[in-house]
Amino acid sequence: LLPKPGAPLNQLELDAAERAIRRLGVFSNVEFKLVGLDQEPVRSKVALIVQLQERPAQFFEMATGFEKVTIRKETAETGGEVLASGVTNSLGAWDSALRGPLEVVPLNIPNLLLFAGAAYRHKNFLGRGYELEVPIRYGFSIPNGGGAAAARAFSRLAEVRPTVYIPVGEESRLSVGVFGRYDLATRQQDEWETGLTSTLAGTVFEKLRLALTGTASGIKTGSFPDDLYETPYLSPKVDIDLSATLDFLDNPIHPTRGFAVGATLSYILFTEKAEELVKGNFFKGEVNARGFISIRDFLIIGAHARFAYSATVDGADLPDSERYLLGGIYGLRGIADSTVRVMDASTGQPSTELAGGGGNLLLAGSLEFRFPVLKWDAFSVWLGAFLDWGGLARSFDGNLGFHEDSFRITAGLGTRLMFSGIPIRVDVGFNLDRRCKVGTGQQVVRAGGGCHVGKEDLTDTQFGLLYTF
Repeated sequence: LLPKPGAPLNQLELDAAERAIRRLGVFSNVEFKLVGLDQEPVRSKVALIVQLQERPAQFFEMATGFEKVTIRKETAETGGEVLASGVTNSLGAWDSALRGPLEVVPLNIPNLLLFAGAAYRHKNFLGRGYELEVPIRYGFSIPNGGGAAAARAFSRLAEVRPTVYIPVGEESRLSVGVFGRYDLATRQQDEWETGLTSTLAGTVFEKLRLALTGTASGIKTGSFPDDLYETPYLSPKVDIDLSATLDFLDNPIHPTRGFAVGATLSYILFTEKAEELVKGNFFKGEVNARGFISIRDFLIIGAHARFAYSATVDGADLPDSERYLLGGIYGLRGIADSTVRVMDASTGQPSTELAGGGGNLLLAGSLEFRFPVLKWDAFSVWLGAFLDWGGLARSFDGNLGFHEDSFRITAGLGTRLMFSGIPIRVDVGFNLDRRCKVGTGQQVVRAGGGCHVGKEDLTDTQFGLLYTF
């Protein structure tokens, strides 16, 4: 960063070096002094003195939030659907604001979750301007019953992810970390995963952000704890993700103007250990766009569109844990979480070929109106109205491709409480096309004109931190 001894003196290069040192975030004061420049006669060489004042480098962070839950197979054990607490979304919000656009995963946990999260940060790790972050998350719920239900309640979620961030040039950063995750809450199936991950991310042309991520891990899915102990080995998995984001939004958390376009391409190699090895090589890709306009700084109109696809080497379907989901927190407010299914055009029924739910292709979007009704310093209350649509498919053509019955439409109203620019959201969605609920095993849901397990609910309520888009 600094000029080499004997190099010509260039004020522009000195200014650039000073900005780069300040961006490290390690020093509270940076000052350059030139010695000998004002002497008579003028000297052929001058000395450069850099004065630095280091700021406190080590500290802890804590945060919390809440999100609507997903009804999963444990509902009968845990007593139904209530609010959940969590730190993932609030940390994700600040990471998005400080480090660039990131995916914020909704927290969807059955039953009441008592959730704690903390992060230790060292801003000058090894004295080289590196940043060390050690985030820890743990969640447990109040048991409703004994035996296996109580054991699962006291161990819903645990994760540790030590990561080192290394500056690379002026606008890029390399992160290297290890992680361990035990998750009985936020996935379609229980998961245990541990591995190594690394990301190289940087900003190009000011508004364009690129990121390349590689992850090598061992993963196990099933119903824990029984499956965890019966087959203790982990299946090897390799993920390589390339993402790009072009962001012209005026605010990453509460946008009112501008647009953003993002694209992600992923390659996944998955080897499942069963009676014999089963290998899977598949690609996943996604394109999404969102835009906002403001009418007289009062009415905010936002629109969002998303298309996601996949391809496998042997033409097989994606594994259950990798399929795209729709409904509730996964899109389509007004329909229960992840309950949208691929529809068979020949029968008008949900497909029986994707028993685990989800799809290989996704097409969805939203239109939302937001306006304030109360503003007071850092607190404000907004009302919103929205229209969501979307559908899933197994392939681009055939009976399991996109057709009229594939798509669902919902509409609703919501309230947004803004605290220091961060929205807490309550949405009530209305199902405009109520269909039969999908029963166990994806059996045919209509018999003699009726529904085996009843119709979908008319409304679905969501609580969340941050907007859906």
